[in-house]
Amino acid sequence: MIKETKETKTKKNPDYSKTIVNQTNADEVKVALHVYYELQLDAEKLRGMLEKMPEFKEWVAASTKVDWQKSKVQDVIDNYGSYQDVENGIYGLKYSRQSKDYHAEPFLEKYSKYAPAVIEQTINVKALEGLVKGGLLAEVELKQAGVITETPTFAYYIR
Repeated sequence: MIKETKETKTKKNPDYSKTIVNQTNADEVKVALHVYYELQLDAEKLRGMLEKMPEFKEWVAASTKVDWQKSKVQDVIDNYGSYQDVENGIYGLKYSRQSKDYHAEPFLEKYSKYAPAVIEQTINVKALEGLVKGGLLAEVELKQAGVITETPTFAYYIR
C-alpha cells in the first residue's frame, strides 16, 4: 500500500537516516504499519458519519484500536528495528535527537581567553556558536574538553 497524501504529491518524502535508531526495514514493522494505516482509515471514515449517528460508539472503539495498534507498532520497532520506505512515504521508526549541554568550568580551564565573551553564569550558547562558526574554536574540541555534552532523546514517528 502506498500511503498518499497532499504532502507526498507535492513534496519529496523526508529521509530520517541520520537520526534513525536501528534501521532494519524489517517486514514485521511494515506489516504492523499497514495494519495501523488500515485501522486509521477505518476510524477516519467512521468519524465523519458517526458524529450524527448512534454508531459513534463504534468510532470510539475503532479509534481505540488505532491507538492500540500504534503502541504495537512501537513494540515491533523496538523488537525488530526501524522501517523507512522514503519512496512510498512509509515510516515506522524510532529516532534520536541530541540535546547539547554546555559546561562553563572546562571551558574556563581550556579556553580562558574566550571566557569573558561566552561565560555569564552559564555558557552564552549564541556567543560560543559564533566562535565555532567563526573558526576560532572547534565543536569537536569543545566536546572532548567536556564543554559540550550531548544527551540523546528518543521519539517514534509513524506515518
